[in-house]
Amino acid sequence: SPERLVPGSGSPRRVEGAPSGEGAPSGEGAPSGEGAPPGEGAPPGEGAPPGEGAPPGEGAPPREAPPREAPPGESAPSASEAGEGSLPSPRPGRLVSALSFASWLQRHPEWAPAEAIAAGKADALYLRDWVEGRPPEEPAWVLGVSWSAAEAYCAGRGGLALLSSPPASWPEDAGPIHEWRIDGGRPAWRRYDGATSTAVRPSQANGFTGLRCAR
Repeated sequence: SPERLVPGSGSPRRVEGAPSGEGAPSGEGAPSGEGAPPGEGAPPGEGAPPGEGAPPGEGAPPREAPPREAPPGESAPSASEAGEGSLPSPRPGRLVSALSFASWLQRHPEWAPAEAIAAGKADALYLRDWVEGRPPEEPAWVLGVSWSAAEAYCAGRGGLALLSSPPASWPEDAGPIHEWRIDGGRPAWRRYDGATSTAVRPSQANGFTGLRCAR
């Protein structure tokens, strides 16, 4: 070991130990920054990646979209429109009164009894109870009209009521016993109790059958 002169000793003395500057080289022991390299341990952003943990929208269920409003000018479909295969029911026709038929005869003289019978459009019972073109005071509805005359009268009123149109039946004292109707273009009648028939001659007339137009 090198000897050094210790001040105040008078003679050199051996000094044990590491040379000056030795022992641990500067910077050794633990290199600067070691132990955990910069940025290590947990890389930036790790631990829980952004957005993970609970996917967006979870935790609380998504809200339902509000019902679509009808565009301006539209309206929500009615219950009947929404039903599948639903069809509107036919409207009841109009029972023809004796006074209405008499007024029509004045404008259509070809349907007066003599002319209609001569033309084969009515039989001998056509308007048999009428006197000089006037109907009896009762009943209020017309009777004694042939099917052909009924069809002509209703031509400007939507035609004769369909056989299937309401009313399907009615009280016996609330209308004629029979009504002239039409079924697929064929003459037909409906009775107050709901019975129907298409066994009809167009010239047929009687004292208990009236008529109903579609409107």
